[in-house]
Amino acid sequence: MSSSLTTSLIGVAFTLAAILVQLGRVLQRADQNEASLKELKERRERELKPQADLIAAVHQRTHELSSAIQAVSAQHTLLESRIAHAEAAGAELRHRQGGSANELRAVLAEVLDRLARVETAMAHSSPPPLPAEAVALSPSRTSPARRGAAHSLAGIPPRR
Repeated sequence: MSSSLTTSLIGVAFTLAAILVQLGRVLQRADQNEASLKELKERRERELKPQADLIAAVHQRTHELSSAIQAVSAQHTLLESRIAHAEAAGAELRHRQGGSANELRAVLAEVLDRLARVETAMAHSSPPPLPAEAVALSPSRTSPARRGAAHSLAGIPPRR
């Protein structure tokens, strides 16, 4: 072999050795960067874990509150329905009560009218007042002579 070829090979060998040394350093830096990146990720995860836990808790609480709101809304709807039914029933009762009150007023008016007629009839057909001695001697309402009487008012025959 010639000396220039040997020199060239030695030069190439040194160049390759220098390249390998540089490549080793680059690979070493890449490993260090990977280790640093891994450490940063782990540290970030540790730092963010409380926040992630808080976010998960907020999501859970939000879900619980949403469910509670839906339940309250359903109860509110049910109560509104019951109120509407109660109002309708109340209106019906007021209507019936008004009708019943009118019927009672009519019956009362009829009873008062009949009572007035009875009083008028009694005033026109009543016997003259008894002297005080006769009143004291008249049989009482509960006496046996009165119990079997065919009428309830003294001196007024029953209507037929």
